[in-house]
Amino acid sequence: MFFAIIFDMDGVLVEFRIDYMRLRRDIIDYLVSVGVPRSLLSIEDLVFTTIIKGISFLRRKRHFSKEDILRVLKKCNCIVESYEVKAAMELSVRDDAIETLSFLRSKGVKLALFTMNTIKVVEIFDAKKRFTHLFNVVIARKGTQILKPNRTFLASIVRELGAPVSKTAIVSDSPIDIVPARELGLTTIMISRDPERIRRACPHMLFPDFESFKEYIFSLYSESA
Repeated sequence: MFFAIIFDMDGVLVEFRIDYMRLRRDIIDYLVSVGVPRSLLSIEDLVFTTIIKGISFLRRKRHFSKEDILRVLKKCNCIVESYEVKAAMELSVRDDAIETLSFLRSKGVKLALFTMNTIKVVEIFDAKKRFTHLFNVVIARKGTQILKPNRTFLASIVRELGAPVSKTAIVSDSPIDIVPARELGLTTIMISRDPERIRRACPHMLFPDFESFKEYIFSLYSESA
């Protein structure tokens, strides 16, 4: 039984499909165009890892002012958001996800939504199929903000939920979320069939798909009624 559950939106509540390799190339090409050495950047890195590397390099350049850094961040954000919005226009939140969230709320479980996407993307999904009202806390990227999951960041979400760490779970398909959540002491629930992702994450609980997770939740809270 959980007092609160944090949900990763991308890949869990929504099957987000973005051409990440093309997006990474576009970000790398832009950063190179403003003076970041291509050798410093890797197509294998996550998009925001690449942006952080590029910005860190530019901050060490004397002729780059704070305004210049902000301009680069804004451009990177525009590139990323263009891919996110395009993907969001083609998708909607899973029906069984909304059913599960509604069920959890009816049982008094506090819910948080976390996404690396912009608030604009969340609004697009919400316009198609209302779901954000089911969450007590919604965390999404704003402007040039770069959200990087870590123990401190996740702890702030738990505090906002007013939940004890020992009674809080996180549901994600990514090791990026699972690893710091496990270090914090949250119960980690992973939805994935990817052996490498599973190996890197080492979650407390593993489900191959959302349907099996939904069955577990309904069973868990029905038995306790």
